[in-house]
Amino acid sequence: MKILAISGSLRAASLNTALLRAMQAAAPAGVEVEIHSLHELPFFNEDLEAAGAWPAAVQSLRGQVRQADALLVSTPEYNSGIPGVLKNAFDWLSRTNEQNPSVLMNKPMALVGATMGSFGTAIAQASALPMIRALGLQLWAGQRLALPQAHLLFNAQGELIDEATRTMLQLYMAGWVESIKASK
Repeated sequence: MKILAISGSLRAASLNTALLRAMQAAAPAGVEVEIHSLHELPFFNEDLEAAGAWPAAVQSLRGQVRQADALLVSTPEYNSGIPGVLKNAFDWLSRTNEQNPSVLMNKPMALVGATMGSFGTAIAQASALPMIRALGLQLWAGQRLALPQAHLLFNAQGELIDEATRTMLQLYMAGWVESIKASK
């Protein structure tokens, strides 16, 4: 099984990217988690779309989503919502035409997040729900994962140092993978 992981943070020392790396390590045997960066993705612009060929970064991301069995998205919480870079990625991924069918429709998805704050990313995750439904993604509702005070769980190199969190991530990934298998 192949899972494509996307971080909604561009920061070099991103806690959300660190969370995805920890989830990559926590994945069950036989599950490949590939982390994709949004650094090269241009702002969504219908003029670029109308020009006939989507930008290379858009085509690459769409191809990776199409080939993946599931999508794992980690979002920070900016002003009680998801960051613009993540919304931009979904704007590009949602585009369809005769040559390019939807890459999101019925794709299994898990939405997680990490923050230095005390409340995790629960508000950002909730604010993303209408968009997720509109795009036809199949959000796993088996367990919410919104890590508060995540800066205490990772070291300066972005490595998970908290064993209880490591166990929680292993259980989360195992449960999500089983739900994906059961839905096929």
